[in-house]
Amino acid sequence: MRVVIITASKHHSTHEVGAQLASAIAHLDAALDVSVSRCAATAEVIGADTVVLGSALYGTRWLRPARAFLGAHAADLARTRLWTFTCGLAKRSGTEGPSPATPVLGREVPHVHLGG
Repeated sequence: MRVVIITASKHHSTHEVGAQLASAIAHLDAALDVSVSRCAATAEVIGADTVVLGSALYGTRWLRPARAFLGAHAADLARTRLWTFTCGLAKRSGTEGPSPATPVLGREVPHVHLGG
């Protein structure tokens, strides 16, 4: 099973969250193929069984690279198991809410907000 974690981070902290998440997932099952990359890099989602997309939150929006990645890969992401997370101060940590991916993909996407 291939899991791809993709992050958009202005000051590196969101990417660190993605790296920690990748490590935790890999420890669950050594047979999992888990990778983490940045939205700015060419991240391959074709063939992934699961994609986790996370972004820092500035104001009330995801960073531009995350929004652009979501738009550019919407067709592939629509056919893939997708989870999203946001890092920022707008809400209390651990709260769930609507994913920025939901309106783009036209379906509900699990999302968690990590304050900090």
